Amino acid sequence: IVYEKSEKRSENYEYINKLFNNIIHKFSAVDTITDNDTFHKMVLKYINNNTITKNYVRDVILKYKNNNYAFKGKLGVLLSHTNLFKKIISEEQNKEWFLIMEDDVSIDLNINNNAIQLINEYIELVSNFHPKCKYIKLFIHSDNNKNQFDKKYKIYDKLYKLNINQWSNVIYLIHYDGIKLLLDNIFPVDTYFDKSISKLYNTVHGIAIKNDIFNTNGSINGGDKKSKLGSIIFNIS
Repeated sequence: IVYEKSEKRSENYEYINKLFNNIIHKFSAVDTITDNDTFHKMVLKYINNNTITKNYVRDVILKYKNNNYAFKGKLGVLLSHTNLFKKIISEEQNKEWFLIMEDDVSIDLNINNNAIQLINEYIELVSNFHPKCKYIKLFIHSDNNKNQFDKKYKIYDKLYKLNINQWSNVIYLIHYDGIKLLLDNIFPVDTYFDKSISKLYNTVHGIAIKNDIFNTNGSINGGDKKSKLGSIIFNIS
Protein backbone atom coordinates (compact mmCIF):
# COMPACT_ATOMS: atom_id res chain seq x y z
CA ILE A 1 0.00 0.00 0.00
CA VAL A 2 1.81 3.10 -1.25
CA TYR A 3 1.05 6.78 -0.79
CA GLU A 4 2.40 7.71 -4.19
CA LYS A 5 2.52 11.46 -3.55
CA SER A 6 5.46 10.78 -1.24
CA GLU A 7 8.66 10.25 -3.21
CA LYS A 8 10.42 8.72 -0.20
CA ARG A 9 7.68 6.17 0.34
CA SER A 10 7.59 5.27 -3.34
CA GLU A 11 11.35 4.74 -3.21
CA ASN A 12 10.96 2.52 -0.15
CA TYR A 13 8.41 0.44 -2.05
CA GLU A 14 10.88 -0.01 -4.90
CA TYR A 15 13.57 -1.13 -2.46
CA ILE A 16 11.25 -3.62 -0.72
CA ASN A 17 10.07 -4.92 -4.09
CA LYS A 18 13.65 -5.78 -5.02
CA LEU A 19 13.99 -7.84 -1.84
CA PHE A 20 11.10 -9.93 -3.17
CA ASN A 21 12.56 -10.25 -6.68
CA ASN A 22 10.16 -7.59 -7.99
CA ILE A 23 6.99 -9.66 -7.52
CA ILE A 24 5.25 -7.23 -5.12
CA HIS A 25 2.14 -5.53 -6.50
CA LYS A 26 1.70 -1.82 -5.79
CA PHE A 27 -1.68 -0.76 -4.42
CA SER A 28 -2.27 2.99 -4.28
CA ALA A 29 -3.21 4.28 -0.85
CA VAL A 30 -6.47 6.19 -0.60
CA ASP A 31 -5.68 9.89 -0.29
CA THR A 32 -7.96 11.51 2.29
CA ILE A 33 -5.52 14.29 3.14
CA THR A 34 -5.12 16.77 0.32
CA ASP A 35 -8.68 17.89 -0.47
CA ASN A 36 -10.93 19.20 2.32
CA ASP A 37 -14.09 19.34 0.22
CA THR A 38 -13.61 15.79 -1.04
CA PHE A 39 -12.84 14.53 2.45
CA HIS A 40 -16.09 15.81 3.94
CA LYS A 41 -18.06 14.26 1.07
CA MET A 42 -16.25 10.98 1.63
CA VAL A 43 -17.16 10.97 5.33
CA LEU A 44 -20.85 11.39 4.51
CA LYS A 45 -20.63 8.72 1.81
CA TYR A 46 -19.05 6.15 4.12
CA ILE A 47 -21.48 6.85 6.94
CA ASN A 48 -24.39 6.39 4.56
CA ASN A 49 -23.10 3.10 3.15
CA ASN A 50 -22.29 1.71 6.63
CA THR A 51 -18.53 1.66 6.20
CA ILE A 52 -18.10 3.86 9.28
CA THR A 53 -20.37 4.96 12.11
CA LYS A 54 -21.01 8.40 13.55
CA ASN A 55 -19.05 7.18 16.58
CA TYR A 56 -16.05 6.68 14.25
CA VAL A 57 -16.28 10.34 13.24
CA ARG A 58 -16.41 11.48 16.86
CA ASP A 59 -13.76 9.19 18.35
CA VAL A 60 -11.30 8.88 15.44
CA ILE A 61 -11.58 11.79 13.04
CA LEU A 62 -12.55 14.56 15.45
CA LYS A 63 -10.08 13.36 18.09
CA TYR A 64 -7.32 15.02 16.06
CA LYS A 65 -9.27 18.05 14.85
CA ASN A 66 -6.32 20.30 15.74
CA ASN A 67 -4.00 18.24 13.56
CA ASN A 68 -5.14 18.55 9.97
CA TYR A 69 -3.32 15.47 8.71
CA ALA A 70 -4.33 13.13 11.52
CA PHE A 71 -7.86 14.55 11.35
CA LYS A 72 -8.23 13.09 7.87
CA GLY A 73 -5.50 10.48 7.56
CA LYS A 74 -7.02 7.79 9.76
CA LEU A 75 -9.85 7.32 7.28
CA GLY A 76 -7.31 6.81 4.51
CA VAL A 77 -5.70 3.95 6.46
CA LEU A 78 -9.04 2.21 6.88
CA LEU A 79 -10.05 2.59 3.24
CA SER A 80 -6.65 1.60 1.86
CA HIS A 81 -6.59 -1.73 3.69
CA THR A 82 -10.25 -2.62 3.23
CA ASN A 83 -10.26 -1.61 -0.44
CA LEU A 84 -7.27 -3.88 -0.95
CA PHE A 85 -9.15 -6.69 0.81
CA LYS A 86 -12.06 -6.23 -1.59
CA LYS A 87 -9.72 -6.22 -4.60
CA ILE A 88 -8.14 -9.48 -3.48
CA ILE A 89 -11.51 -11.16 -3.00
CA SER A 90 -12.62 -10.09 -6.47
CA GLU A 91 -9.43 -11.08 -8.30
CA GLU A 92 -7.34 -13.66 -6.43
CA GLN A 93 -9.56 -16.64 -5.67
CA ASN A 94 -6.84 -19.13 -6.69
CA LYS A 95 -4.36 -18.04 -3.99
CA GLU A 96 -4.33 -18.76 -0.25
CA TRP A 97 -1.98 -16.36 1.57
CA PHE A 98 -1.28 -12.68 0.92
CA LEU A 99 1.53 -10.52 2.28
CA ILE A 100 0.32 -6.96 2.86
CA MET A 101 2.79 -4.16 3.59
CA GLU A 102 2.48 -0.45 4.16
CA ASP A 103 4.93 1.86 2.40
CA ASP A 104 7.02 2.59 5.50
CA VAL A 105 7.87 -1.05 6.19
CA SER A 106 11.48 -1.92 6.99
CA ILE A 107 12.97 -5.36 6.32
CA ASP A 108 16.37 -6.21 7.76
CA LEU A 109 17.55 -9.44 6.15
CA ASN A 110 20.86 -11.02 7.05
CA ILE A 111 23.08 -12.79 4.54
CA ASN A 112 21.35 -16.12 5.13
CA ASN A 113 17.81 -14.80 4.62
CA ASN A 114 15.75 -14.85 1.45
CA ALA A 115 12.59 -12.78 1.81
CA ILE A 116 10.29 -15.07 -0.16
CA GLN A 117 11.68 -18.21 1.45
CA LEU A 118 11.33 -16.66 4.92
CA ILE A 119 7.67 -15.78 4.38
CA ASN A 120 6.96 -19.30 3.13
CA GLU A 121 8.71 -20.74 6.20
CA TYR A 122 6.55 -18.62 8.46
CA ILE A 123 3.39 -19.82 6.72
CA GLU A 124 4.52 -23.44 7.02
CA LEU A 125 5.38 -22.98 10.71
CA VAL A 126 1.98 -21.49 11.50
CA SER A 127 0.18 -24.12 9.40
CA ASN A 128 1.90 -26.88 11.40
CA PHE A 129 1.39 -25.49 14.89
CA HIS A 130 -1.76 -23.36 14.61
CA PRO A 131 -3.59 -24.55 11.46
CA LYS A 132 -6.75 -22.53 12.13
CA CYS A 133 -4.78 -19.27 11.82
CA LYS A 134 -5.89 -16.90 9.05
CA TYR A 135 -3.92 -13.79 10.08
CA ILE A 136 -0.21 -13.53 10.93
CA LYS A 137 1.14 -10.28 12.33
CA LEU A 138 4.83 -9.81 11.52
CA PHE A 139 5.45 -6.47 13.26
CA ILE A 140 4.41 -5.58 16.79
CA HIS A 141 4.45 -1.92 17.80
CA SER A 142 6.93 -1.14 20.58
CA ASP A 143 4.05 -0.07 22.86
CA ASN A 144 2.65 -3.62 22.67
CA ASN A 145 5.82 -5.73 22.66
CA LYS A 146 6.03 -6.56 26.37
CA ASN A 147 2.39 -7.57 26.65
CA GLN A 148 2.14 -9.42 23.34
CA PHE A 149 5.19 -11.57 23.94
CA ASP A 150 4.30 -12.55 27.48
CA LYS A 151 4.83 -16.28 27.96
CA LYS A 152 1.11 -16.81 28.61
CA TYR A 153 0.46 -16.16 24.90
CA LYS A 154 3.24 -18.41 23.62
CA ILE A 155 2.13 -21.27 21.39
CA TYR A 156 5.41 -22.61 20.06
CA ASP A 157 8.90 -21.19 19.54
CA LYS A 158 8.36 -17.71 18.04
CA LEU A 159 4.58 -18.10 17.67
CA TYR A 160 2.29 -16.18 20.03
CA LYS A 161 -1.46 -15.86 20.17
CA LEU A 162 -2.47 -12.31 19.33
CA ASN A 163 -4.03 -10.36 22.19
CA ILE A 164 -6.35 -7.42 21.77
CA ASN A 165 -6.02 -3.66 21.21
CA GLN A 166 -2.82 -3.32 19.23
CA TRP A 167 -1.50 -0.59 16.99
CA SER A 168 0.03 -0.89 13.56
CA ASN A 169 -0.55 -3.10 10.54
CA VAL A 170 2.75 -2.28 8.84
CA ILE A 171 3.25 -5.83 7.58
CA TYR A 172 1.10 -8.93 7.95
CA LEU A 173 0.09 -12.16 6.24
CA ILE A 174 -3.56 -12.89 5.73
CA HIS A 175 -5.32 -15.92 4.31
CA TYR A 176 -7.99 -15.54 1.64
CA ASP A 177 -10.56 -16.92 4.10
CA GLY A 178 -9.29 -14.48 6.71
CA ILE A 179 -9.98 -11.57 4.38
CA LYS A 180 -13.52 -12.81 3.89
CA LEU A 181 -13.97 -13.11 7.65
CA LEU A 182 -12.72 -9.57 8.22
CA LEU A 183 -14.91 -8.09 5.50
CA ASP A 184 -17.93 -9.95 6.87
CA ASN A 185 -17.36 -8.72 10.43
CA ILE A 186 -15.51 -5.39 10.44
CA PHE A 187 -18.23 -3.06 9.08
CA PRO A 188 -19.49 -0.61 10.12
CA VAL A 189 -16.20 0.47 11.68
CA ASP A 190 -16.54 2.49 14.88
CA THR A 191 -12.90 2.91 15.91
CA TYR A 192 -9.37 2.92 14.50
CA PHE A 193 -8.66 0.36 11.79
CA ASP A 194 -5.93 -1.28 13.89
CA LYS A 195 -8.25 -1.65 16.87
CA SER A 196 -11.04 -2.90 14.64
CA ILE A 197 -8.74 -5.66 13.41
CA SER A 198 -7.70 -6.37 17.00
CA LYS A 199 -11.30 -7.04 17.98
CA LEU A 200 -11.38 -9.83 15.37
CA TYR A 201 -8.15 -11.60 16.32
CA ASN A 202 -10.09 -14.53 17.77
CA THR A 203 -12.29 -14.72 14.69
CA VAL A 204 -9.25 -15.16 12.43
CA HIS A 205 -7.23 -17.11 15.04
CA GLY A 206 -4.49 -14.49 14.84
CA ILE A 207 -0.81 -15.19 15.45
CA ALA A 208 2.17 -12.89 16.12
CA ILE A 209 5.61 -14.04 15.01
CA LYS A 210 8.40 -12.70 17.20
CA ASN A 211 11.25 -11.52 15.00
CA ASP A 212 13.78 -8.72 14.50
CA ILE A 213 13.51 -8.68 10.71
CA PHE A 214 10.28 -6.75 10.07
CA ASN A 215 9.99 -3.21 11.40
CA THR A 216 8.97 0.28 10.32
CA ASN A 217 10.83 3.27 8.88
CA GLY A 218 7.88 5.46 9.86
CA SER A 219 7.06 7.33 13.04
CA ILE A 220 6.08 5.13 15.97
CA ASN A 221 3.89 7.90 17.44
CA GLY A 222 2.85 11.49 16.80
CA GLY A 223 5.85 12.86 18.68
CA ASP A 224 8.46 10.83 16.83
CA LYS A 225 10.52 13.21 14.71
CA LYS A 226 13.53 10.95 14.15
CA SER A 227 12.15 8.27 11.84
CA LYS A 228 13.34 7.94 8.27
CA LEU A 229 9.92 8.33 6.62
CA GLY A 230 7.91 10.27 9.20
CA SER A 231 4.14 9.83 9.30
CA ILE A 232 1.42 10.56 6.77
CA ILE A 233 -1.08 10.58 9.65
CA PHE A 234 0.60 13.21 11.81
CA ASN A 235 2.70 15.00 9.21
CA ILE A 236 3.22 14.82 5.49
CA SER A 237 6.91 13.89 5.42
